[in-house]
Amino acid sequence: KTAFGGYAMVGNDFNDNVGAEIRFGTSNKTGGTVTVPAGCLLIAATTQCIVTTAPTQANISIDWFVAYLLKLQYPVTPLFNVYAVVGGTTLKSKFAFATPLTGGGTTFHATNTTFSYGGGFDYGLGNQWRVGLDATVYANKATTSSNANYSGLDVWGITATARYGF
Repeated sequence: KTAFGGYAMVGNDFNDNVGAEIRFGTSNKTGGTVTVPAGCLLIAATTQCIVTTAPTQANISIDWFVAYLLKLQYPVTPLFNVYAVVGGTTLKSKFAFATPLTGGGTTFHATNTTFSYGGGFDYGLGNQWRVGLDATVYANKATTSSNANYSGLDVWGITATARYGF
């Protein structure tokens, strides 16, 4: 499922080829519900089994995330730059059932730190502004096998960027 999100970024280019970024962000809930199969669902933040007696609808979102990334870049021309990012992301996800479960409770959280990577390009507008496109995999924690425990999310971002350098 997809969700709309955003982030703010601070960073520094140490030279023409190496920089670092820290991104702070969040997301809205998924654009559609996910179906949780009947059975025992163990969420990483809890120690108890959450029993669903029938397939149950839920939404997933990201309360917050912090990505800390090393940026390796190559200036193709003085205005056009391509880059790769690699590092980690810590995120807190929210798993919310559409209806209360037997025994109460509808919302559960999990916090994970994962490996992150991606890349993109940007173009200088001839002043201190740069615009570009960025694609980053922030987390690959989803377990997709049947009867698996909820261990986290796959979080991928495709972002149009506008950066101001000073």
